[in-house]
Amino acid sequence: MKRMLLPMFEFSGHALEYSQHVINYVSNQNDITLICVFSEEFKSHIVNQEHNIEIYYYDYCELNKNGYETYFKRSYVRNQILKKNILKYNCDSVYLISYDWYYPLLPFMTLKNVKYVGVYYYIYFYDWKKGIYTRKVKKLIESALITCKMVKNNSIKCILFCNDSTSVSYANYFFNTNKFKMLPDPYMPIVVKNGNNEDFDVKTSKSVFIHTGVLGKRKGTIDILKAIEILPDCYKKRAVFVFAGMVQENIRTDFEQYIERLKYETNIIVYDKFCDYELLHTLYSKAACLLMPYRATSQSSGMFGYASQYNIPVIAPSTNLLGKLLRKYKMGYGVNPGDIEDISNAMKKIIDKEKTFNTSKYIIDHTPSAYVDSIISEI
Repeated sequence: MKRMLLPMFEFSGHALEYSQHVINYVSNQNDITLICVFSEEFKSHIVNQEHNIEIYYYDYCELNKNGYETYFKRSYVRNQILKKNILKYNCDSVYLISYDWYYPLLPFMTLKNVKYVGVYYYIYFYDWKKGIYTRKVKKLIESALITCKMVKNNSIKCILFCNDSTSVSYANYFFNTNKFKMLPDPYMPIVVKNGNNEDFDVKTSKSVFIHTGVLGKRKGTIDILKAIEILPDCYKKRAVFVFAGMVQENIRTDFEQYIERLKYETNIIVYDKFCDYELLHTLYSKAACLLMPYRATSQSSGMFGYASQYNIPVIAPSTNLLGKLLRKYKMGYGVNPGDIEDISNAMKKIIDKEKTFNTSKYIIDHTPSAYVDSIISEI
């Protein structure tokens, strides 16, 4: 019987969903034993009673204790802990929800006779052209060299790119390999037990804009607040803006200052916490639009799956991978990353109901089973 390790030492909603999909799939298989090694934060979110799934919880403090002084030291510590768990639980394969988390030393620290399958989120090919003219060029060359080392490493069986078949073809051609595969970024079916969350109640005549997930600079959170600020008063009065997710500390001061100013001009609601599915269901059920004008545009986003599940449009970047997905599935309005006026104008179009969108097609191509099949087929 195969013994596959699923390690995740840092909690996030994304990691929880990806892990849960794999657990649900393997629970119905007879030829795989899944060994999950998670940080303590996962404990309250995952319930397991299946005979072929073992779940262990790791003290994340050990990672901090071993030191995060430098970029390479952090990577070394993470890869050492990964190796220790592979050997401890006698695994013959490992699925890494994020190759990026073990970057850059993973290809130098793999174990022989163990198959590594994992996901790369940042697809640097999109930044090659502009990187040549910026300080990013050194980082891009480093990424290419590390990728080359991964391709040549026999233990690394597969490198998955989320939602980007074009980059998969290009990478396979450029590195003369077939290790790169496309991974459908799965939507998370929201199943609620208690119905709608009664803490959220707005007049249905208003357009409800929601911004969910981790709230930070890369997610365009401050850009959204700036866009709200320049909206004409007549639009502010016809809208509700909901921010639901943990606010990152590097934007907290600016975030709170904007909220304090804007709460007298429009209806703003903030849930600064990890949001359960009951709350998310309530928000998406009443939403007119999902705000995701991200600054980071070269990687996929699970937010498309949430919007599609509830058939609501998004305001998202028009460039790179996110722009390609936006256009392919006709998900909503595209904006230039960081362009405040662009975001504000898109909000006006939603409030004025200028156009209707059918965004439900996205989830047809991004089912949990398609996601897990892509992983298990490589083990």
